[in-house]
Amino acid sequence: MLKSLQWKIVLIYSLLLLFTLQLIGVYLVQDLERYYLGSYKENLENQAKLLSTFISPRPLEERSAEDIAYLIKEFRGLWDMDIMVLDSSARVVGSSGSQDIIGSRLIREEITGALSSDTSDAIRIDPSTRERRYYLAVPLLSRGSTVGLIYLNGSLKNVDRTLKQVKFTLITGSGIALAIGLCLGLILTRTITSPVLEVTHKARKMAQGDFSQRIEVDTADEIGQLGRSFNYLSSRLSHNLKEISAEKSKVEAIINYMNDGVVALDPWGTVIHINPAAQKIISAWPGNRLKLGDSGLQMLEHFAGSQVAGVPGDQLEPASFEVARECPPGVFQVQLAPFQQENGND
Repeated sequence: MLKSLQWKIVLIYSLLLLFTLQLIGVYLVQDLERYYLGSYKENLENQAKLLSTFISPRPLEERSAEDIAYLIKEFRGLWDMDIMVLDSSARVVGSSGSQDIIGSRLIREEITGALSSDTSDAIRIDPSTRERRYYLAVPLLSRGSTVGLIYLNGSLKNVDRTLKQVKFTLITGSGIALAIGLCLGLILTRTITSPVLEVTHKARKMAQGDFSQRIEVDTADEIGQLGRSFNYLSSRLSHNLKEISAEKSKVEAIINYMNDGVVALDPWGTVIHINPAAQKIISAWPGNRLKLGDSGLQMLEHFAGSQVAGVPGDQLEPASFEVARECPPGVFQVQLAPFQQENGND
C-alpha cells in the first residue's frame, strides 16, 4: 500500500498534521499550567498578605499559640488550605492543622529562602495522597525586618483535574482533526494521482500500438501541463507513424511493380521481403519456390554461386556481378546491398 504515490502523500500529510497538533497541544497545556499556577500563587500571596494584617499589629512574642491558632482557624474557614505561622527561627508558632508540631522547627528550601530574601515557593507530591501540593512562604514584616513568615500550602488537585480535562479535549480534538485531515488528504491526493494513473494507463496502450489516446485537460497546473505534453506526444507519434506507413507503402509499391527481382534477407538468411519479379525468376527453375519466412540463403547461393556465401552476422560489402545460367539460358545481373536494421546491425 505504501508503494502507492497517493498513500505516500497522505502519510506525509498526516504526519505533518499530527506533529503540528501535538506541538500546539504541548504549548497550550504548558501555557495553561503556567496560567493556573500563577493564578493560584497570586491567590495564596493575597491571602498571606491579608492574614499578615491581622497578625502584624502585635509582635509574635506577645501572642500565644492559642491566639494565633484562633486567627488561623477563622481565616482558614474561607479557603481550603493549610496555614502555618513561623517565627524568625523557622519554629512553628501556629498551625491550622495538628497542634503537635507547635514549637518544632521546619527546614525547607522555600522557608529558608523566604527568611533570607523574599517570597519563595515550591511544588511537591504528597506521599499520602499522591497529589501535587503548592507550598508558599511569605515573609512576615515588622518595621522593615523579617520577624517570621506565613507558610501556606494547598492542593493542586483542581488545577490538575482541569489540565487533565484540557489534555483529554486536545487528544480527542486531535484525533477528530486527524481523521478529517486523513479523509481530506485522500480526496485531495486523488486529484493528483488520478491524472497520473490515467497517463500511465494510456501510455501502456500507446506502447501496444494505439496512438489515438488522448487525455482531457481541464487545469492549468503541472498536471495539466503533463496532460498537454502527453497529447502532443501522442499526436506527433501518430503523425510520424502515418508518414512512415505512407513512405513504406510507396516503397513497397515501387518494389512490387519493378521488373528487377528484389529479395531481402535478415542476418540469419530468412526471407523478409521478396517481390513478384524475384519470385518469377526463381520459380523458372523447377522445384524452386521462395516465400516470406523461408531460408533463402542456400537457394540464392545455388542460384548465384558462392559469391553470396557467408555466415549469419557477417559484414557484407556492396557488390555487383553477373551470373550466367544454362537452363533456362540467360545472364542475370546480381547486386548485393547490405542495409541496417532497427538495432543498427547489418
